Amino acid sequence: MNDVLSGVALGAGVQATGYNFGELPIAPITGRVYIDRDRNGSLSGGDGGIGGVTIRLVLGSNCSGTVVATTTTDASGNYSFNLVSAGLTYTLCQTQPLGYADGSTNPGGSGSSGAPGAITLSNLPGAGSAGNHFGERAGSLAGSVYADHSPATPANTDNGVRDAGEAGIAGVSVVLTGTDIAGNPVSRSTTTDAGGNYRFDDLLQSGAGGYMLAEGTIPPAAGVFND
Repeated sequence: MNDVLSGVALGAGVQATGYNFGELPIAPITGRVYIDRDRNGSLSGGDGGIGGVTIRLVLGSNCSGTVVATTTTDASGNYSFNLVSAGLTYTLCQTQPLGYADGSTNPGGSGSSGAPGAITLSNLPGAGSAGNHFGERAGSLAGSVYADHSPATPANTDNGVRDAGEAGIAGVSVVLTGTDIAGNPVSRSTTTDAGGNYRFDDLLQSGAGGYMLAEGTIPPAAGVFND
């Protein structure tokens, strides 16, 4: 039992010493699970957080030890363990979020990583350890709407490939629909830029049926075209 020394047999006239109570400082551990949008292997200003990811705090230098505590990331991808005894070695063990590819693991203070999704904190300092981040990679879909017409190279006309010199068509609506790997419906839209290009970012792996891309009407100002 902590904080109790029982059954102390004290002899007559004995001056007993050494009955001490040791305490361990409480240290916080914090970090974030994020989408590595620029794929630079570290948390940057434009990266987004991933909510609902499970993080386990395990005693020892790997994820097979005793689980001390479990938490999940908030809507911004942040997590914390606030009542952790300093001076011991722990491992942060992330459950890989569904639909993302594993990115870089970024240990914070006193941390190191020898396996994906795991950060070991050796002899946790009394001040704690911040900046223990887990990076993930989302998918993207990109393409263009263009005039498949090459006057300089007639063989390239209507070949289904955007060859050099073929002009993009701006202002065209493109709609993405389908279901992701988690079963969530996906419905997003965008418009082609001045070069005729479009892009959908932060996509989870698609479900079994895949995603569908649908091109909208060509603006009249762009001209008249056949598909």
